[in-house]
Amino acid sequence: MKYTTTTYPDYINEVSEVIGGKRYNDCTAIRKANKDYQRGDQELEIDILGVKGELIASHYLFSKNTEHHLNKLAGGKPISDYDILVNGKKVDVKAIPHYGRFLIVTVMAHHKKPMDYYMFVKPSQNNTADIWLIDYEEVGKWNKKFLGYGDVYCKTINSLT
Repeated sequence: MKYTTTTYPDYINEVSEVIGGKRYNDCTAIRKANKDYQRGDQELEIDILGVKGELIASHYLFSKNTEHHLNKLAGGKPISDYDILVNGKKVDVKAIPHYGRFLIVTVMAHHKKPMDYYMFVKPSQNNTADIWLIDYEEVGKWNKKFLGYGDVYCKTINSLT
């Protein structure tokens, strides 16, 4: 596991709202047809936060001169592959709300979409963010919990930093 903090430009907040709204609209039919993807009245907020996490992760890599490829942020259907490709390694970005206390990956998604790494991004006030980079295999060893919408692998943030 690697941990760091970063700052990001203010435009990411606004761009996330726009692209997150598009992602939400693009995936509405899929969510309605499959209850595994339904998150009640949090769906729009989750899509906006997801885009924000991916943009912050890409900005961080760019700021470190790390060559990478950011996958599509929206495009009519969910992206079922990596979010970012770094040196041939697949990275799935998971964004955490500023009040979040856990790193979470749904068990279903973890086994459906194998990656090399997870990059957890937790934006805070003043355009700062915490970032954790964790091996895919390590996440599969975390405790399982049921959190309202299904089983998740879960790790308390304060046990990591």
